[in-house]
Amino acid sequence: MDVRLLFSLVALLGRGADLVGGWLLTYAVHSTVLLGAAWLLVSRRHLRWSPAARHAIWSVALVAGFVTATLQLATPWTPVGGAMQLPLARSAVTALQVMQHDVGLPAAGAGDAGGAGGAVSTRVLVVGVSASTMAVAAWALVTLVLVGRLALAHRRLRLALADRRDVGPSLVAGALRHLLAEGGVRRAVSLSTSDALQAPAAIPGDEIVLPTRALRELSLAEQEGVLAHELAHVVRRDTLWLQLAAWIERLAWFQPLNRVARRQLQYSAEFAADAWAVAVTRQPLRLAQALARVAEWVAPDGASHASLAPGADGSPLIERVRRLTSPRGEREWSGHRAARIAMLAAAVVAMGFLPRIQLSGGHEEGMKRVERFELDTGASQTAINHFRVMRTAWLGSSAAANRPLQRVVIARRVTS
Repeated sequence: MDVRLLFSLVALLGRGADLVGGWLLTYAVHSTVLLGAAWLLVSRRHLRWSPAARHAIWSVALVAGFVTATLQLATPWTPVGGAMQLPLARSAVTALQVMQHDVGLPAAGAGDAGGAGGAVSTRVLVVGVSASTMAVAAWALVTLVLVGRLALAHRRLRLALADRRDVGPSLVAGALRHLLAEGGVRRAVSLSTSDALQAPAAIPGDEIVLPTRALRELSLAEQEGVLAHELAHVVRRDTLWLQLAAWIERLAWFQPLNRVARRQLQYSAEFAADAWAVAVTRQPLRLAQALARVAEWVAPDGASHASLAPGADGSPLIERVRRLTSPRGEREWSGHRAARIAMLAAAVVAMGFLPRIQLSGGHEEGMKRVERFELDTGASQTAINHFRVMRTAWLGSSAAANRPLQRVVIARRVTS
């Protein structure tokens, strides 16, 4: 293999690692500021955000960090906060390969000064891998594991729902058509049942799946309340938002605030769906009663599908029942536009004022050139130890640099 091609490949990977590492650090700064701003907004009690407004705040904060970090690195202009250059270790890991030609080393046990000399032409290939490359590789490895687990969860959900059946003409199907008309929903929403689900859920494709026992054990009024809640998830596209939050949490696993935001997004989606259902059915107590019935069906592990199918875990039950039975009802859409505008303004400010972070691994300098050494096989042990010290200083204190040497010492070095 041509050494120059190897160096070009390593340099390309290093520059790519610097680019990805700079984006990850920029995202970490932007997401921390934006998610912190979201927390400050929702924690102000005097603002009295509705569930839909809280959902808008957390959803924009989750996505905005990705957008602002990408735009900052993709555009040529420099933000007000400037561009931070972070130089990293140029040669944290070193690989050594020795290629010898016309080897004429003396046999083992020969004297230090004895034996015929004879020069040996040797090439020493040293490649430095920067700290940024190792950090990005570690991030990619952890991300691959987490994304794989999420993909398996999606697959398990699809397999669990593979045997679902269309409800067909029935009273519950008529109740869904009535809700579609009352809510002004013009999209076609399908209804099916499954023995695998423990609680009603909304799944991708504008579909509502009911447990089979819901058709037997819930009254028609309770079925209508449950359908209204799941229809709200379909109308609000909560399935898409929760799945997007799950992917963001896995891709940016180093940001702990993403987990908080995903949970708050899930809770606000449930509260907002309850408010939408009450606005359509005008029967909050019937919905609260249906929630209590469904909660008895959910096993402790029923939350495994919650981030993939809204409503699949029936939580948080106590807070939902308290809101439904409260004398003062909630307006489902109040404040959501103001909340979204506030977070979009925060995102624009973050992109314009927060610094852009760039990494400089010095890959061209960190990769040592191929060196050709003229080696003397009849050198003394003192000279051999001198070569070991020189090689350790050249390569660093890696394991490869401290291996026992053969009876070889530098006579002269010529750069090739």
